[in-house]
Amino acid sequence: MNLNTTLLALLLCMLSLFRVSGQDCSQPNAQFDFPLGTTQFCEGAIVEIRNLVADENPVACVDFMILKWGDGIIDSFPDYDNKIHVYDISDSLACASDLPPEYEIEMTVVYKNGNRNRIIKVISIFPKPVANFFTESPVCPSPIPLCMMKEACWDSLWNWSVRPLAGGPVTNYSEEQPCHPFAEVGSYEVTLIASNICPVDNMLQSDTARQTVQVIEAAQANAIALDGVLDPTADTLVVCLGGGGKVNLNGDSLSTNETSYIWDALTNTRNYDWMV
Repeated sequence: MNLNTTLLALLLCMLSLFRVSGQDCSQPNAQFDFPLGTTQFCEGAIVEIRNLVADENPVACVDFMILKWGDGIIDSFPDYDNKIHVYDISDSLACASDLPPEYEIEMTVVYKNGNRNRIIKVISIFPKPVANFFTESPVCPSPIPLCMMKEACWDSLWNWSVRPLAGGPVTNYSEEQPCHPFAEVGSYEVTLIASNICPVDNMLQSDTARQTVQVIEAAQANAIALDGVLDPTADTLVVCLGGGGKVNLNGDSLSTNETSYIWDALTNTRNYDWMV
Protein backbone atom coordinates (compact mmCIF):
# COMPACT_ATOMS: atom_id res chain seq x y z
CA MET A 1 0.00 0.00 0.00
CA ASN A 2 1.56 3.29 -1.10
CA LEU A 3 1.34 6.60 0.74
CA ASN A 4 -1.49 7.95 -1.37
CA THR A 5 -3.61 4.90 -0.70
CA THR A 6 -2.96 5.18 3.03
CA LEU A 7 -3.95 8.86 3.10
CA LEU A 8 -7.11 8.13 1.15
CA ALA A 9 -8.12 5.40 3.57
CA LEU A 10 -7.50 7.72 6.50
CA LEU A 11 -9.62 10.45 4.89
CA LEU A 12 -12.47 8.05 4.26
CA CYS A 13 -12.29 6.90 7.87
CA MET A 14 -12.53 10.48 9.10
CA LEU A 15 -15.46 11.20 6.83
CA SER A 16 -17.24 8.15 8.22
CA LEU A 17 -17.28 9.82 11.61
CA PHE A 18 -19.62 12.44 10.22
CA ARG A 19 -21.57 10.33 7.75
CA VAL A 20 -23.20 6.98 8.27
CA SER A 21 -24.67 5.32 5.18
CA GLY A 22 -24.61 8.63 3.38
CA GLN A 23 -26.28 10.51 6.28
CA ASP A 24 -24.94 13.76 7.71
CA CYS A 25 -24.03 13.00 11.32
CA SER A 26 -22.47 16.32 12.21
CA GLN A 27 -25.46 18.11 13.81
CA PRO A 28 -27.48 16.07 16.37
CA ASN A 29 -30.80 17.57 17.43
CA ALA A 30 -32.39 16.51 20.73
CA GLN A 31 -36.13 17.04 20.73
CA PHE A 32 -39.20 15.97 22.70
CA ASP A 33 -42.62 17.30 23.67
CA PHE A 34 -45.60 16.40 25.84
CA PRO A 35 -48.48 14.48 24.20
CA LEU A 36 -51.05 16.13 26.46
CA GLY A 37 -49.83 19.58 25.42
CA THR A 38 -49.27 20.79 29.00
CA THR A 39 -46.26 21.29 31.24
CA GLN A 40 -48.31 21.11 34.45
CA PHE A 41 -48.96 17.79 36.15
CA CYS A 42 -50.28 16.38 39.44
CA GLU A 43 -47.98 14.65 41.90
CA GLY A 44 -48.37 10.90 41.49
CA ALA A 45 -49.72 11.19 37.95
CA ILE A 46 -47.85 9.82 34.94
CA VAL A 47 -45.72 12.37 33.12
CA GLU A 48 -45.23 11.24 29.52
CA ILE A 49 -42.79 12.73 27.02
CA ARG A 50 -42.92 12.06 23.29
CA ASN A 51 -39.50 11.16 21.89
CA LEU A 52 -38.98 13.13 18.66
CA VAL A 53 -35.34 12.21 18.08
CA ALA A 54 -36.20 9.87 15.19
CA ASP A 55 -38.09 12.71 13.48
CA GLU A 56 -35.24 15.19 13.86
CA ASN A 57 -32.16 13.01 13.23
CA PRO A 58 -30.89 10.33 10.84
CA VAL A 59 -31.54 7.23 12.94
CA ALA A 60 -28.41 5.58 11.52
CA CYS A 61 -26.34 8.27 13.27
CA VAL A 62 -27.92 7.92 16.72
CA ASP A 63 -26.19 5.83 19.35
CA PHE A 64 -28.35 6.48 22.45
CA MET A 65 -30.23 9.11 24.43
CA ILE A 66 -29.99 10.33 28.04
CA LEU A 67 -33.03 11.65 29.90
CA LYS A 68 -32.68 13.53 33.20
CA TRP A 69 -36.04 14.03 34.91
CA GLY A 70 -34.84 16.75 37.28
CA ASP A 71 -35.44 14.82 40.51
CA GLY A 72 -32.23 12.78 40.46
CA ILE A 73 -33.56 10.02 38.19
CA ILE A 74 -31.60 9.48 34.95
CA ASP A 75 -32.57 7.12 32.12
CA SER A 76 -30.32 6.03 29.25
CA PHE A 77 -31.82 4.22 26.25
CA PRO A 78 -31.24 3.47 22.54
CA ASP A 79 -34.87 3.28 21.39
CA TYR A 80 -37.27 5.98 20.23
CA ASP A 81 -40.23 5.05 22.42
CA ASN A 82 -42.11 7.58 24.54
CA LYS A 83 -40.94 7.70 28.15
CA ILE A 84 -42.95 8.04 31.38
CA HIS A 85 -42.11 9.12 34.91
CA VAL A 86 -43.92 9.72 38.22
CA TYR A 87 -42.80 12.47 40.59
CA ASP A 88 -42.82 11.99 44.37
CA ILE A 89 -42.36 15.32 46.16
CA SER A 90 -40.80 15.30 49.62
CA ASP A 91 -42.80 16.91 52.43
CA SER A 92 -40.08 19.48 53.05
CA LEU A 93 -40.00 20.55 49.40
CA ALA A 94 -43.78 20.70 49.09
CA CYS A 95 -44.18 22.85 52.21
CA ALA A 96 -41.25 25.15 51.38
CA SER A 97 -43.29 27.32 49.01
CA ASP A 98 -46.83 28.21 48.01
CA LEU A 99 -45.87 27.61 44.37
CA PRO A 100 -45.73 24.14 42.79
CA PRO A 101 -42.17 22.80 42.52
CA GLU A 102 -40.57 23.02 39.08
CA TYR A 103 -38.37 20.39 37.45
CA GLU A 104 -36.03 20.67 34.47
CA ILE A 105 -36.33 17.72 32.08
CA GLU A 106 -33.14 17.43 30.04
CA MET A 107 -32.73 15.18 26.99
CA THR A 108 -29.35 14.55 25.35
CA VAL A 109 -28.95 12.73 22.03
CA VAL A 110 -25.54 11.12 21.44
CA TYR A 111 -24.34 10.19 17.95
CA LYS A 112 -22.10 7.23 17.18
CA ASN A 113 -19.33 9.68 16.28
CA GLY A 114 -19.52 11.24 19.75
CA ASN A 115 -21.38 14.39 18.75
CA ARG A 116 -24.20 15.29 21.10
CA ASN A 117 -26.92 17.86 21.66
CA ARG A 118 -29.32 18.54 24.53
CA ILE A 119 -32.61 20.31 25.16
CA ILE A 120 -34.21 21.37 28.47
CA LYS A 121 -37.91 21.94 29.18
CA VAL A 122 -39.40 22.97 32.54
CA ILE A 123 -42.52 21.42 34.09
CA SER A 124 -44.37 22.07 37.35
CA ILE A 125 -45.88 19.45 39.66
CA PHE A 126 -48.91 20.29 41.83
CA PRO A 127 -48.18 18.65 45.23
CA LYS A 128 -50.31 16.32 47.24
CA PRO A 129 -51.29 17.73 50.65
CA VAL A 130 -49.01 17.09 53.61
CA ALA A 131 -51.14 16.22 56.66
CA ASN A 132 -49.80 17.28 60.05
CA PHE A 133 -51.30 18.62 63.28
CA PHE A 134 -50.62 19.09 66.97
CA THR A 135 -52.85 18.60 69.97
CA GLU A 136 -51.91 18.54 73.62
CA SER A 137 -51.49 15.21 75.42
CA PRO A 138 -51.92 14.10 78.16
CA VAL A 139 -54.95 16.14 79.14
CA CYS A 140 -57.41 16.05 81.99
CA PRO A 141 -61.11 15.21 81.57
CA SER A 142 -62.98 18.38 80.73
CA PRO A 143 -66.17 19.49 78.98
CA ILE A 144 -64.15 22.38 77.53
CA PRO A 145 -63.20 21.47 73.93
CA LEU A 146 -59.54 20.90 73.09
CA CYS A 147 -58.58 22.35 69.70
CA MET A 148 -56.50 20.56 67.05
CA MET A 149 -53.76 22.82 65.69
CA LYS A 150 -53.39 22.05 61.98
CA GLU A 151 -49.84 22.27 60.61
CA ALA A 152 -50.54 20.86 57.14
CA CYS A 153 -49.73 22.40 53.76
CA TRP A 154 -51.32 22.23 50.29
CA ASP A 155 -54.61 21.26 51.95
CA SER A 156 -58.08 22.63 51.22
CA LEU A 157 -60.37 19.84 52.50
CA TRP A 158 -60.31 18.18 55.92
CA ASN A 159 -61.81 15.03 57.42
CA TRP A 160 -61.14 14.68 61.15
CA SER A 161 -62.14 11.76 63.36
CA VAL A 162 -61.81 11.18 67.11
CA ARG A 163 -62.02 7.50 68.04
CA PRO A 164 -61.91 6.05 71.59
CA LEU A 165 -59.36 3.23 71.53
CA ALA A 166 -61.42 1.30 74.09
CA GLY A 167 -64.39 1.36 71.72
CA GLY A 168 -67.32 3.67 71.32
CA PRO A 169 -68.77 6.15 68.85
CA VAL A 170 -66.45 8.01 66.48
CA THR A 171 -66.86 11.78 66.17
CA ASN A 172 -66.16 13.41 62.80
CA TYR A 173 -65.40 17.00 61.84
CA SER A 174 -64.90 18.73 58.50
CA GLU A 175 -63.64 22.17 59.57
CA GLU A 176 -60.01 23.18 59.27
CA GLN A 177 -59.16 23.21 62.99
CA PRO A 178 -61.90 21.55 65.05
CA CYS A 179 -62.21 21.49 68.84
CA HIS A 180 -63.34 18.36 70.68
CA PRO A 181 -64.30 17.89 74.37
CA PHE A 182 -62.39 15.00 75.97
CA ALA A 183 -64.69 14.49 78.94
CA GLU A 184 -63.94 10.83 79.69
CA VAL A 185 -60.72 9.17 80.85
CA GLY A 186 -59.07 7.00 78.20
CA SER A 187 -56.97 7.03 75.05
CA TYR A 188 -58.28 8.50 71.81
CA GLU A 189 -56.94 8.29 68.27
CA VAL A 190 -57.25 11.59 66.42
CA THR A 191 -56.98 11.24 62.63
CA LEU A 192 -56.69 13.97 60.01
CA ILE A 193 -57.20 13.22 56.33
CA ALA A 194 -56.09 16.37 54.48
CA SER A 195 -57.04 16.64 50.81
CA ASN A 196 -56.86 18.92 47.83
CA ILE A 197 -58.07 18.83 44.24
CA CYS A 198 -55.30 19.06 41.66
CA PRO A 199 -56.40 21.75 39.16
CA VAL A 200 -54.70 20.00 36.24
CA ASP A 201 -57.11 17.05 36.05
CA ASN A 202 -59.42 17.60 39.07
CA MET A 203 -57.87 14.59 40.80
CA LEU A 204 -58.49 14.29 44.55
CA GLN A 205 -55.22 13.92 46.47
CA SER A 206 -55.02 13.01 50.19
CA ASP A 207 -52.61 12.44 53.05
CA THR A 208 -53.22 11.13 56.58
CA ALA A 209 -51.81 12.01 60.01
CA ARG A 210 -52.65 10.43 63.39
CA GLN A 211 -52.00 11.22 67.03
CA THR A 212 -53.05 9.59 70.29
CA VAL A 213 -54.51 11.80 72.99
CA GLN A 214 -54.40 10.44 76.55
CA VAL A 215 -57.03 11.67 78.97
CA ILE A 216 -55.85 10.91 82.49
CA GLU A 217 -57.59 10.86 85.87
CA ALA A 218 -56.42 12.85 88.88
CA ALA A 219 -52.64 12.48 89.00
CA GLN A 220 -50.52 10.32 86.72
CA ALA A 221 -47.09 10.50 85.17
CA ASN A 222 -47.00 12.46 81.93
CA ALA A 223 -45.30 9.55 80.18
CA ILE A 224 -47.96 6.91 80.70
CA ALA A 225 -48.34 3.68 78.76
CA LEU A 226 -51.65 2.67 77.23
CA ASP A 227 -52.02 -0.09 79.82
CA GLY A 228 -51.90 2.47 82.62
CA VAL A 229 -48.43 1.58 83.92
CA LEU A 230 -46.45 4.61 85.05
CA ASP A 231 -43.13 5.36 83.40
CA PRO A 232 -40.54 4.45 86.09
CA THR A 233 -38.12 7.08 84.78
CA ALA A 234 -40.57 10.01 84.80
CA ASP A 235 -39.61 13.00 86.88
CA THR A 236 -42.62 15.07 85.85
CA LEU A 237 -46.22 14.47 86.92
CA VAL A 238 -49.49 15.85 85.65
CA VAL A 239 -52.06 16.69 88.31
CA CYS A 240 -55.62 17.25 87.20
CA LEU A 241 -57.64 19.87 89.04
CA GLY A 242 -61.37 20.36 89.31
CA GLY A 243 -63.05 21.63 86.15
CA GLY A 244 -60.47 20.13 83.83
CA GLY A 245 -57.47 22.22 84.89
CA LYS A 246 -53.99 20.72 84.93
CA VAL A 247 -50.70 21.36 86.73
CA ASN A 248 -47.32 19.98 85.66
CA LEU A 249 -45.02 19.11 88.57
CA ASN A 250 -41.33 18.84 87.77
CA GLY A 251 -38.95 17.35 90.31
CA ASP A 252 -35.92 19.04 88.79
CA SER A 253 -37.31 22.46 89.59
CA LEU A 254 -37.76 21.62 93.31
CA SER A 255 -34.89 19.32 94.25
CA THR A 256 -31.14 18.95 93.88
CA ASN A 257 -28.79 15.95 94.03
CA GLU A 258 -31.74 13.60 93.91
CA THR A 259 -31.66 10.07 92.47
CA SER A 260 -35.34 9.27 92.85
CA TYR A 261 -38.65 10.99 93.52
CA ILE A 262 -41.48 10.24 95.93
CA TRP A 263 -44.71 11.81 94.78
CA ASP A 264 -47.82 12.38 96.87
CA ALA A 265 -50.89 13.83 95.17
CA LEU A 266 -54.09 14.34 97.16
CA THR A 267 -57.41 14.90 95.40
CA ASN A 268 -60.87 15.15 96.88
CA THR A 269 -61.47 11.44 96.27
CA ARG A 270 -58.10 9.66 96.33
CA ASN A 271 -54.53 9.92 97.54
CA TYR A 272 -51.79 8.96 95.04
CA ASP A 273 -48.35 7.88 96.25
CA TRP A 274 -45.50 6.44 94.19
CA MET A 275 -41.74 6.63 93.89
CA VAL A 276 -39.84 7.03 90.63
